[in-house]
Amino acid sequence: MHLYFSCFILLFVPGGKSLGINSHLKHMSNKSQDQVNRTRTVGSKDVAALPLSSYMFNLYQSFHHSELNHGMEAAPSLSLNHRADIIRSLAVKSYDHGGSLWTLLFDFSSLSQEEEHQFAEVRFDFRAFSDAILVGMEVIVDFFHQSSTCQSISGFCQSYLYVGSLTSTLWPRSSDSWVTFEATDIIHKWFERNDKGKNHSEGHMKQPKKLHRAKSAERRYQQRSTEDPRILMMVYSNISKKEKLSGTATLLQDAAHSKYLAVMPGIQTIANSRRHRRSHIFKEHIMGMKHVPSADSSRTLCRRVDFFVDFKQIGWDSWIIHPVKYNAYRCEGECPSPVNESVKPNNHAYMQSLLNYYVKGKAPSVCCVPIRMRSLSMVYYDHDDIAFQNHEGMIVEECGCQ
Repeated sequence: MHLYFSCFILLFVPGGKSLGINSHLKHMSNKSQDQVNRTRTVGSKDVAALPLSSYMFNLYQSFHHSELNHGMEAAPSLSLNHRADIIRSLAVKSYDHGGSLWTLLFDFSSLSQEEEHQFAEVRFDFRAFSDAILVGMEVIVDFFHQSSTCQSISGFCQSYLYVGSLTSTLWPRSSDSWVTFEATDIIHKWFERNDKGKNHSEGHMKQPKKLHRAKSAERRYQQRSTEDPRILMMVYSNISKKEKLSGTATLLQDAAHSKYLAVMPGIQTIANSRRHRRSHIFKEHIMGMKHVPSADSSRTLCRRVDFFVDFKQIGWDSWIIHPVKYNAYRCEGECPSPVNESVKPNNHAYMQSLLNYYVKGKAPSVCCVPIRMRSLSMVYYDHDDIAFQNHEGMIVEECGCQ
C-alpha cells in the first residue's frame, strides 16, 4: 500500500491598500518562502523542504504500529472508504478568509493522471481556526493552482489558475481535532482542465468575480498574523493496474524521481530499464550498505539474521524523514540436500534438491531466500510535497530454501 500527502492552500486577504491580484500573489509567494523551515543540500543546490505536519506524522505512526502488529487492516487513521495505495497531502502555500468565503491556492502538479483518484478532502485544524470556523458551518471555497516552481521573490509570478469552487459544510472527525469537507470534484476539474489544454489567462478572464474576491482577501491578509495554521488537502488514489502488474520496486521509482537525492550511479537507468536490470542495479548501487557479519561462521541451516539499513549511510537522509533506520533482515545459511520441512521448501524446491541429490549437477542447489516479506511505511519528500507511502517487500519476515 502506498500513501502520499501534499498540502498547498493560498487565501487572498482584503486590507488597507488597494493592490491588484498580481501584487498580492507576489506578496503571498514571499510569505510561502518564509514558511519553509527546512533546507536540504543536494549536490551543490539547496532544496527547500516542507515541515512535517503533526497529522502526517500521526498517520505514519498509526501505520507503523499496525505493521509491527502484522496487520495493515488495523491501521486506525483511515476509514474503510478511504483506503488507498497513495495518499497525498497538498501543503498550504498561504491562506486567508472572509467569513464563510475562502480562497485557497494549491500546487496540483504532483497529482498523476496515471493514478486512479478515489477521494479528496480538505481538512482544517479546528484548534487553529476556532475563531473563524464553526462545526456545521457552510463555506464557499475557491480553488486556485500555482506551481511551486513559480515562487520568484524578485518578480511577479503569473502562473496561477482558477480550478473551481465548492460550497460545503464543515463536519468534525470524532477521532481528532480536524473538520473536513469533500473536494473530490476539484481534483476531477483539475484534470479536465489539463485535458482541454486551457491556458492560465483564459481561466482568469472567465472568472472576474473570483478574482475580485481574491483582491478582497488580499487586503485582509495584511491585517492577519504570520501564524501558519494547518490546512490540508488529502488526495486518496490507487496506483494503476499496469504498475501493480509490473511488479517493479515502488521505492526505487520514487527515489529515481526525487529532487532531494543526488543522481546515484545507475539510478536513472533504474527508472527506465527492464525489471531484471532494475533489480540488478538496485542491489549494487542503491542498497549498497554493509551486510551484517554472520553470527556464526560454522555451517548452519537457512535462517533470518539482522540487516540494519541506515539511510544516512547511502545519502538518503536528505530525502527520507521517517524512519531514519530500520532492520530489513536478510537470509543466510545452507540448505540441506535433500531439503526437509525445517527449511520450509515448496514442492518445486523439494524436487529440485531431491534430483540434485541423486544426480549430481542435474540441477543447481536450492538457495536460502526470503519466502515471506512485509511492508514498511515511510514518510519522505516528494517533489514539493511530503509523501506517505507504504512500500511492499521491504522487510524479510521468514526465510526458507527454494
